[in-house]
Amino acid sequence: MVSQENTRETFKLHKNRTLIFVYVLAIIIGYITYLTQYFWGERIAEGSTIFFASIALLMSCFLVRQRSAGVLFNLFLFYTLFIFGLTLTYVAFGGGYGRFFFIYQYIYILSFFYIYNIKIRSSHLYNAINVEFLLKVIVVIGAVSSAFAIMQALSTHVWPPIDINRARGLSRSTLNYSGLCLIAFQATLISKFNKILKTVFLIIIFLGALSAFGRGVMLGCLASFIVSYILLRESRFPMNILICMVIFLIARQIVSHNADTVLKYTERYSSSFNTQTDAGNIQRIGSMKNFLGEISLFGGGFGSTGPAAGRFNKVTGFESSILNFLYQGGLLTVLFLPFLFLVFVFDLVRKKRLNLLLIIIPQLIVLAVQQVHENPSVNSLFWIFLSLVSLRR
Repeated sequence: MVSQENTRETFKLHKNRTLIFVYVLAIIIGYITYLTQYFWGERIAEGSTIFFASIALLMSCFLVRQRSAGVLFNLFLFYTLFIFGLTLTYVAFGGGYGRFFFIYQYIYILSFFYIYNIKIRSSHLYNAINVEFLLKVIVVIGAVSSAFAIMQALSTHVWPPIDINRARGLSRSTLNYSGLCLIAFQATLISKFNKILKTVFLIIIFLGALSAFGRGVMLGCLASFIVSYILLRESRFPMNILICMVIFLIARQIVSHNADTVLKYTERYSSSFNTQTDAGNIQRIGSMKNFLGEISLFGGGFGSTGPAAGRFNKVTGFESSILNFLYQGGLLTVLFLPFLFLVFVFDLVRKKRLNLLLIIIPQLIVLAVQQVHENPSVNSLFWIFLSLVSLRR
């Protein structure tokens, strides 16, 4: 009898270690897509992230079984089945089987809602996959990628090479790196590192964000600072670090007798709100107008938007991950999805899940103006990150 108990405990421990290993693989591969693409190509680079992320999230769901998956899960399951039916219809009329590959985006969201709803045995899953350790893995690999981004901005002799004229870290592109950089930055804000390590990681990742020169990630980091100060009032630490970094950047330019860089970043920030002459913002406004003209009653289904889906099918795309997602469902879901989101937010506020609000609010800014989550690796790591944080109580 004792032997059987030991065998069961050993098996459980082995299963947990395996799951942690799968999570670590998904996180690391997601952050080094330039390296995996360099050796094995783009599809392996992004596909392997999706593969390991899907296994990690689905294994987490099966590890803790629930009698009820929750209202949010059930509502989104209904929506997913609707999109599945749409896609099946399009494929039947020659739409291409590659569309079904992009169901992974919906599997991630369903997995998140299932994990978010866990109540009774949440501590078991929290310990089983060692959530705090995995969050630290995100921070460390994000900081390593950011260190490469900083070196790329300072020198043209760094490998991996700079992406045209902007740093990419260890990612396939600047856009890809920017999305992952924001995830690492937010993970650092809520991590349980001591203050010295947290300071070091925040500075490295923030400077990496500046090196990428992406307005989305810079605004996202700034918003994360502000929201963390408002929601996590027990500490003024994040705001103090922001002030120190700004002073450091300005002082560095004064000492080097070069104010151009400071002005360049200032203009980059301020141009985010310039809708008259800024080319990027004009393109985004045009994209929103195109969305209103192109969205149909029933939507485009899986794999109908974004550059990644364009590798497999004829697609459209808008400069907003939110618009892309709404387009897939069509006019019938333009009211349903905002309703589902409001139910989710009210539930977060009611349960005082401040860590999740800290992540979601700044991410919404980026999702509204960039199609960064059309990158499979960014999408995968975002839902892994959100699911891990949801296990915190």
